Amino acid sequence: MMNFKGILFDLDGTLVDSNAAVDRCWSHWCDRNNLDYSEVSKVFHGKPAFVTVREFLAGKSDEYIASEIQWLKDQESKDVSDVKALPGVLEFLALVERYKVPWAIVTSGPMPVASARIKAAGLPVPHALITSDAITKGKPDPEPFLLGAERIQINAKDCLVFEDSPAGAKAGISAGSKVIGIMSHLNESDLNMTHSNIKTMTGLGISALSNSFRLTFK
Repeated sequence: MMNFKGILFDLDGTLVDSNAAVDRCWSHWCDRNNLDYSEVSKVFHGKPAFVTVREFLAGKSDEYIASEIQWLKDQESKDVSDVKALPGVLEFLALVERYKVPWAIVTSGPMPVASARIKAAGLPVPHALITSDAITKGKPDPEPFLLGAERIQINAKDCLVFEDSPAGAKAGISAGSKVIGIMSHLNESDLNMTHSNIKTMTGLGISALSNSFRLTFK
């Protein structure tokens, strides 16, 4: 059991399964730039795309880097045909809404991509949506989660963070939140810094306390 006043969710790999779309877009991007996808894929999970693009295109002009970042945004915004909610997510979000829990989605993706995936997966509209467009430092820096907590008017120390990546988990911990790892594509050893790990949100429950909420596990 964990007590909390607000929830901050990562998006990809936490609320939605977008793996196939992500792999397709980044694979095409690697082909465009003669890069080894197996190497690039070790880096981009859980981080803003512009960080990875700048790293692998170091030495290219600012104009070229900007154009490649835009290309990725455009492709990922369009390629959502097989994006879907992960198991238990819609049911848990329905509970979050029923109990009127303040909540936000905090993602490393840009606004157009995040909005397209939220819609494609049929998720309810979050109370706040923090994307890479709104921050100066991405995960593992705590800035995204601190901003998310601010937007829902809850202290980050009173928030639960749901994350599927080590970078995101570290960001949540640095923000002072309790972090629950979602093992949608990694295992417990990869998320050994979290407060708790679960495979899916199936069976998660919420109960109301006098001035907060309690999360219960199946």
